[in-house]
Amino acid sequence: MKSTAKERFVDKAALYGAPIVFVALVVMLIWLLIRHDSKRDPIALLHDGIATVGASRAELESKLGPPAAEWSGENSHTMVRYERTSWSNAAHSVIVEDALIELDATDRVLEIRYETHEPTPTAASK
Repeated sequence: MKSTAKERFVDKAALYGAPIVFVALVVMLIWLLIRHDSKRDPIALLHDGIATVGASRAELESKLGPPAAEWSGENSHTMVRYERTSWSNAAHSVIVEDALIELDATDRVLEIRYETHEPTPTAASK
């Protein structure tokens, strides 16, 4: 059987292109696994000190995104909550970590508190 130029191109593409594509996919997968997208983890950012007492609400939301919950507190203060759900090896269960941020009447951070608890079971999980 006589080989044509088109067959040789396909052979070369398969011989050299497939390994290059494979290596590129492996590199992309590794990059996705090890990159740390801290924009999605507001609790870690707060622990790292991205927001401090006196920061404005606009600064807070530009760095952390919108809060998971918000409610009015005492003395015209507003409470906002950021949360992270993760697995605890020590407790062998899912835990919820909350950052409760108290804002004054001028929307400045007064206090940041952290709480850890197990999620409350829902009717569907019983």
